[in-house]
Amino acid sequence: MTEAFRKRFAAGDEPRLRCEAASLARLKEFGVRVPEVLSIEKQCLVLEYVPQGIPTDSAWRDVALQVARTHAVPGERFGFSETTWCGPTPQCNVWSSSWRRFFVQQRLLPLWHQVRARGWLDSEADADFKQVEVLCHSLLPEDEPRLLHGDLWFGNVLFDPDERAWLIDPALYFGLPEADLAMLLLFGDVSPIFLATYEAMAPWLRPDWRERVPLYQLYHLLNHLLLFGKGYLAPVRRTLRRLRSQRGPGIL
Repeated sequence: MTEAFRKRFAAGDEPRLRCEAASLARLKEFGVRVPEVLSIEKQCLVLEYVPQGIPTDSAWRDVALQVARTHAVPGERFGFSETTWCGPTPQCNVWSSSWRRFFVQQRLLPLWHQVRARGWLDSEADADFKQVEVLCHSLLPEDEPRLLHGDLWFGNVLFDPDERAWLIDPALYFGLPEADLAMLLLFGDVSPIFLATYEAMAPWLRPDWRERVPLYQLYHLLNHLLLFGKGYLAPVRRTLRRLRSQRGPGIL
């Protein structure tokens, strides 16, 4: 009998539960290593159990392979066919022909409005954020949409004893792969072997992708501020200041 792991959801979270199950099944269809969905119960997702291993060099190379298999799936537009969740935060995925417009309007702005409504950031931070909007429209590229994991932090990568990597907790949508990479670099100790291996198998990745990492990380820092409180105020402020000092084409 297959060993199972039961992931429990709060009451009312059934849409999130079913979305995660469908996302895992979709990744599996594309050859990405994810736990198999064994069954869906009320407020519980029953998944194939993945025994714990350690992140060896070989395992990090396999992380690169699994992430590249995800990103190799092309899309026609940015967004997704339904709402997805980054942790407990719903992500609107209305289709868009522009990555710049999608990222500003459907990622940064909704979280920024929620943070400001709580009174946690002042008018100076507002001015910094307006500069970030300008930076997004001048610095973000308009490349081909590709399937993203959407919640790719270190904790959503599992390593088994056979030095294989597994991806869990996807929040799928079509975007630019550099957004996934930026999140992976934000939380956890990512091996340079991963980046070297991924870059070698990712012809869609621009050489200057690291310049845009803080833009993408701001979204996840705002999300963590909303979810976990004021301990994330300082990282948000630092990132805003860093981005305000950054220059892109057409920025005075």
